Amino acid sequence: MEYSLDIAVVGGGVIGLTAAYYLSREGLRVGVFDKQDLGKEASWAGAGILPTGNLQKAQAPLDRLRALSAEQFPQLSEELRERTGVDNGYLRCGGLEFIDRAASDTAEEWRG
Repeated sequence: MEYSLDIAVVGGGVIGLTAAYYLSREGLRVGVFDKQDLGKEASWAGAGILPTGNLQKAQAPLDRLRALSAEQFPQLSEELRERTGVDNGYLRCGGLEFIDRAASDTAEEWRG
């Protein structure tokens, strides 16, 4: 039996699995490949922490991406719970973001 894929996702962490989910939801045949068990590398170390973001105030591309992700995750979480019956325990509880006004570049700040 021959099996072919439309997309191969390398990396089975939260980003790879989420990308694979959205692609497969659109009807593509997706394979996820990882050297370890899915979700056991950096995603495991992140312990499910989702940084908050403010889309209206975000200026740097990374800040906008973070804010968009935080905005969309509740809907994705609910959709996955409905489709799988697995409650991932997501709870929106807020957060604080401290801005270092002395930092000249947000990207440099993240690299630090």
